[in-house]
Amino acid sequence: MPAGAALRPDLRFRLALVTDAGSGPGREVATRLARLGAAVLVADPDAAAARATAAGVAERRTRSWSFAADVTRPDDRLLLAARARDLGGADLLVTAARGDDLDGAAHLARLFLDDLATRRGRRDHPGAVVLTAPGHLADALRAHVTAFAADAAGARVHGLVADPVDDEGVRRTAAAALDLLVRSTTGEVVAV
Repeated sequence: MPAGAALRPDLRFRLALVTDAGSGPGREVATRLARLGAAVLVADPDAAAARATAAGVAERRTRSWSFAADVTRPDDRLLLAARARDLGGADLLVTAARGDDLDGAAHLARLFLDDLATRRGRRDHPGAVVLTAPGHLADALRAHVTAFAADAAGARVHGLVADPVDDEGVRRTAAAALDLLVRSTTGEVVAV
């Protein structure tokens, strides 16, 4: 086994859905997931930004799709969940609060968890969710993660409290999100 191979999870044949992936931590998470072999459904309210990130993901020789969606809008969440189902079902979800709205991201997480049983492809992975929120929403994030972890039917659900203000903060946030995605535990909330 090559050095470091045990540290790189095998995400080939898995679909990751990443919201707010047109810029910042979302774009960095999408790019890192692609480096690990995951196909990525890139969602962002800015359609051009979503397309640009999806093009960057495709440069990593993995499949990618862009989708203009704002998780604060109920119709967008439903359409995004339907698109993930059309692609065979998502295995991984990284979704972020937008502004002060954590409920939209939490509702998308519920749709994701409800759809896990119907996904096609690899079944050796129970599915994983990382909900991210800024520090002022940390208590609400913990409440959502605790509720989902208790009712996730084997999926792993984690929370990430992050307020990245520079490129280094974006990189730390993305690294923490990926670390949480591959953990075998559930219900953790970490801050970066």
